[in-house]
Amino acid sequence: MTDSAPEKPQLNEQQVRHVARLARLSLSEDELTAIAADLDAVVRFVDRLAKVDVQGLEPMASPHGHSSRLHPDEPIAPLSQETVIGAAPEHQGDYVAVPKVLDQGADA
Repeated sequence: MTDSAPEKPQLNEQQVRHVARLARLSLSEDELTAIAADLDAVVRFVDRLAKVDVQGLEPMASPHGHSSRLHPDEPIAPLSQETVIGAAPEHQGDYVAVPKVLDQGADA
């Protein structure tokens, strides 16, 4: 793509605002504008990659000549409850306490 004229954005701020709402992100107008531009650049790059002719090329997991070593999946003894509770930053009785991640009543 050597055209000097700027291309029309593939993602607009309204779409980014919608995705941010779904992700429960609160973005300022400046952040929204910047993220819209960044996401648009990512989408354009993926579009360019999709146009690359890969006919006749073998799929590969790595550009290097190595592969992952596979180890047999062998069961081991589980950790005791005392060990897990002792290693946890917080616990309530016999349970590990974790921070709440979902607020069921919140609207974004």
